[in-house]
Amino acid sequence: MTDELFADIPVYDENRGDFKKTQFLKIIPGYPVRIRILDKGAHRVSKHYLPKQKISIVCLEENCPICANNKKLAAQHKDMKYSDIPGIINKQNRFLVNVLNRTKVKTTPTEKVVYAGADGKFPTQHPETGEDLTKITATSQNTIEVLERGSKLFSQLNGIYDTVRDEDGNRIGLTNFDIILTASGKGRQMEVSAIPQPQLNDEVKLLETDLYDLTKVPMKLSEDELNKVLSGVSLQDIFEARKATPKEEAELEGLADDVAAEIEDAVDDLFKDMEI
Repeated sequence: MTDELFADIPVYDENRGDFKKTQFLKIIPGYPVRIRILDKGAHRVSKHYLPKQKISIVCLEENCPICANNKKLAAQHKDMKYSDIPGIINKQNRFLVNVLNRTKVKTTPTEKVVYAGADGKFPTQHPETGEDLTKITATSQNTIEVLERGSKLFSQLNGIYDTVRDEDGNRIGLTNFDIILTASGKGRQMEVSAIPQPQLNDEVKLLETDLYDLTKVPMKLSEDELNKVLSGVSLQDIFEARKATPKEEAELEGLADDVAAEIEDAVDDLFKDMEI
């Protein structure tokens, strides 16, 4: 079959659109998430995860100092398996897609959000504040978020895209029905499963301007900035240096918030299913 798949894994998209602060979809074991995919295809990006800094950085390809150092280390340790060489920072394929988070939640008067468990039931009170949840009606979140994962989950989405078809054998398309995401395990052992819900096929109408420009979501540094980060310079100092250019200030303000969120989620969320 020659048709393009939903996640065209070998292809890298080019830049388009404007920057805006990113809200990532969180996937927590024991709490199913219901989503509607909003893009016709997934955006692929190659990243390096820096364990000391606990951040993921877009690979600069031929200008990437991390890749250059990997080649140097590999040449020095020809007798070792590549993945066992100390100091190697592998490049991983990451895929991003805009989704509408349609998960049912209950929101307390103090704006605490509570999710139902795997059995679909909500607790009777908020686990931390003790607020009564029994009289609060569950509603869909209906927030646009970015789903970022690796090849394992997006290979599942490719399969769903190819197999869910109408009576005439035509693909229905992932933007036309909901998908339930469930997770099991912890840390790097966490596995995410995608379960199609073709019966949940109501039409979702959104403006393209409501979506995130996925080419600007991943954090990207210049070659010089990346070298500085690797040598111990903090991202805070990198951003302060960038602010010397006035036209970048608005973008950097949003980027700083985005980076803070990415640092918080890097270990516990976004890189739980690392793949090379």
